[in-house]
Amino acid sequence: MIEELLFKTCQDARGWCEEKLALPAMVSHRPGPLSLARQPWMAEILQSFIDPGLEHLYLVMGSQTGKTTACMLGAALLHEFDPQPMIWAMPSGDIVRKFSRARLLPFWRENEVLSGAMGAEPLKGGVLDTGVMPVYFIGAREPAQTASVPAGYVVADEEAKFEHLRKHEAHPVLLLESRVKAFARHLIVHASTPNTEESLFWQGFLATDQRKFYHPCPHCGGWFTMEFSRDSLVWEHPESGVTEDVVRETAHYVCPHCHGDIWEGDRMAMLERGEWRSTNPGAPAWRRGYHLSSLYSPDVTFGEFAATFWRASRADASAEAYQDFVNSWAALPYVRYSVRVADEDVQARVGTLAKGVLPGDWHYIVVTYDPGQAATHWVATAVATGGEMWVVDYGTIVSFATDPATGQHGIAWHFEHLRWGEVRPDFGLADSGDWTEQVYQECELTGGAVMPSKGSGAAGSWGRSMLKTHPLLDLYVYNDTALKRELYGKIIAEGELAELHLPADVSPEFIKGLSGQMLVRLPGGGQGWKKVADDHYGDCVKLARLSWWAHRGEIETE
Repeated sequence: MIEELLFKTCQDARGWCEEKLALPAMVSHRPGPLSLARQPWMAEILQSFIDPGLEHLYLVMGSQTGKTTACMLGAALLHEFDPQPMIWAMPSGDIVRKFSRARLLPFWRENEVLSGAMGAEPLKGGVLDTGVMPVYFIGAREPAQTASVPAGYVVADEEAKFEHLRKHEAHPVLLLESRVKAFARHLIVHASTPNTEESLFWQGFLATDQRKFYHPCPHCGGWFTMEFSRDSLVWEHPESGVTEDVVRETAHYVCPHCHGDIWEGDRMAMLERGEWRSTNPGAPAWRRGYHLSSLYSPDVTFGEFAATFWRASRADASAEAYQDFVNSWAALPYVRYSVRVADEDVQARVGTLAKGVLPGDWHYIVVTYDPGQAATHWVATAVATGGEMWVVDYGTIVSFATDPATGQHGIAWHFEHLRWGEVRPDFGLADSGDWTEQVYQECELTGGAVMPSKGSGAAGSWGRSMLKTHPLLDLYVYNDTALKRELYGKIIAEGELAELHLPADVSPEFIKGLSGQMLVRLPGGGQGWKKVADDHYGDCVKLARLSWWAHRGEIETE
């Protein structure tokens, strides 16, 4: 059994580390005897270093979560319980040599359990001679080194930044992986913040069991993992406007189960009860991966995290700043985009008319519906002869379907009773991509005043065809990518086409429904719009733009 190859066993890696190890001031801003009380997620990660069944260990961790410290503690565990030659690789030779002198060597010297067998000058020629476990420091840009040193362990630190400069040779990570073949017990540690979806590092992580740290809500007890979105980490939006100070002072997390507010003071007690759970149980047992964003860092507050996002997502922020937030703070791969709609872009479309007030000059009013299982979102838009659009009203109805047996009112009832003084809507469009037949039936109840619509990837912009099964109805089919490009790219982000006006008292929920859209470059070529959660109001406004596509020809000939 491979377990018999271990010199010693350790059932409590965290306990051993806290008992035996200390961090010097050169390594930690909290020097002294090691304590992981504020990083409860570290225990299982450390145990994984000495799990004889593992061959690949992925640590996808955000800034200030202790990624490199975890690797150093893991190296100490391997030195104590199963010493074998180790390679420590970093993006370049300069970086790894600086790390060996400034961090790993001081850490080793600080702890007698590690330094007892070392000589007076243990670091020479890029090798740390610990007495029992030599550590070879290698830069990933030096393929001759990555392909020449045999070792039982490899730590690929900041692996996502390893460059594949010599295309005629294998990727540096693959060269490093080949160094462990001669050792029956071997482990390759892939540790990094991610960069792009197509990177070898992120693809390798996706092949693991993808563990995430779950914990119970302090209010309802429901278990969840903290992941950043505009719905999970929220802050106040005062009438005077959002500032960085407001974001820092009011940011808090929202439980996805009970929607209770979780503040900074609740966090540690919540995390202490946490546990790692696999989210990809079909992965092989010898490939394990951990994902942790900076929301878990004891040194990053909710306010600091939210303020970093707020700065990076401003319209005047660089693409590099936004990528740094996604990679280093959210610990997610960055998707390259050619269009990105920020909250500020949508805020810039806020006009002077209050919700429910009609503009002075409009040609028709269209009501658009996005049917949903929990709620159906609707938006009423006034459209002028030149394509200028005013969002007049919006909201939700409980269901899109009318049910006479229960008295439930759907789209047909809502459209019939919608008025602004004496003004009624002219016609409507409803998304029939889901619950298609039920939406058709509901549209029929309006006598064809509300028509079904469906997005597709087909060439062209839009088309209209009669439904043979529902003679009263025409189905409006449109190219979703092209329609989004016009609404989100040309109108909202760039402001090049006819203006979109939002109500002066528009809600944060409506703003959120239009922002966050990105037209991204796909790995295989081409472009596509990244899926955005809870963009129901955006889908309604998109259908209002479709109405202009469909009727502008009639308007121009009048």
